[in-house]
Amino acid sequence: MTLSHPIRVLYVEDDAAAARLLQRRLNREGYAVDLAYDGEEGLEKWGTGTYDLLAIDHDMPRKKGLDVIRELVSIGPLPPTIMITGHGNENIAVEAMKLGVDDYIMRDSESRYLELVSQRIDEALKKRRLLEEKLQAEKDLEDNREMLATILGSSPYIMLLVNQEGRVETINRAGEELGGRPTEELIGLLGGEVFSCVNSFDGAGCGTNAECTHCPVRTRVTHTFQTGEGIDYGEGRLTIRTGSDSVPLDLLISTALVQVRDKDMVLVTICDVTERRKATVRIKASLREKERLLQDIHGRVKDSLALIHQMLILRSENALGEAAQTILEGAKHGPVKVFFLEEYVWWEYEEVGGDDGGTATEKRGKGVAMWAKRGLLGWMQARLRRREIDPGLLCCSGGDATGRSA
Repeated sequence: MTLSHPIRVLYVEDDAAAARLLQRRLNREGYAVDLAYDGEEGLEKWGTGTYDLLAIDHDMPRKKGLDVIRELVSIGPLPPTIMITGHGNENIAVEAMKLGVDDYIMRDSESRYLELVSQRIDEALKKRRLLEEKLQAEKDLEDNREMLATILGSSPYIMLLVNQEGRVETINRAGEELGGRPTEELIGLLGGEVFSCVNSFDGAGCGTNAECTHCPVRTRVTHTFQTGEGIDYGEGRLTIRTGSDSVPLDLLISTALVQVRDKDMVLVTICDVTERRKATVRIKASLREKERLLQDIHGRVKDSLALIHQMLILRSENALGEAAQTILEGAKHGPVKVFFLEEYVWWEYEEVGGDDGGTATEKRGKGVAMWAKRGLLGWMQARLRRREIDPGLLCCSGGDATGRSA
């Protein structure tokens, strides 16, 4: 055997000559062998030393070989053990094997048994390592099952294990809710049957219709089984039947190849992003509407500035009366006031039947001129008294909206 250290053997044998004979033989072959000459000494040395294997006789004073083995079994797993005896029988051999002894060798007078010992030691150690590896693998598998069960149970997403036939082996609560049935009714169904895919009701069933070749779940599961490669967050759409309605679902689908009970399976994780996609569409529509409103406001402000420009031209030509000049001074203080002025100029112009064609700026220029001619400050004061205009929106330099001096 190839190890990083010599194999340590404790040989318990009351026949000192036979014990030393085997010790010398094994030492030459690279083993490290300690001796004990009765069962009690053997138990003591085993408890204080570090050994890879126990070789033991049966017929010994103070404590028989089977008694030593029983005591070792009572305190823990029996270490790799070989019974070597010159006075055994079939009953002893059977009892030893039941207790977990790896091998049983009869010592003969010609010492031919010595040729077998090293081979049996190697086989016993190999057998024990395989057993330990198997037990560890089973423990790891059980741990993985528990971890998988925890993941499945706690995940907010739909998770299911699918075998190579495409049938569900395990499904979590989120999948059960979408399937609309308890877990025990979903186990063994095909994916389309679990989720009531519309293609499962048409034709021969899930996986047999032409549309099934494009199924976002089936194609990804098949790919993972064939290549061993997992898929992360693949986008897809599945249409399911809810009552008499067909409901499209937008999904993110992930797959991973796992081993469960020594069988390849695919773990499928499905995230329903339908509502998220709808919200995204609504947000984009809202942003477009805001952009449109901003463009509209920009246009109004631009028109308002053009109106001020027209008023300034009229003022330079002494075409505005004192009232309009006062309102114009107030309009210089902010776009809200300009907008207010613009709206009332436009309204007043159209109210007197001034829609005789022309551009918006020309119309508003005509409105300003008409406003000035009619002494519009008095007109606004009258509307303020009737509470038809919010006083807070007016700001006129040289006086308040009622015409009183500040």
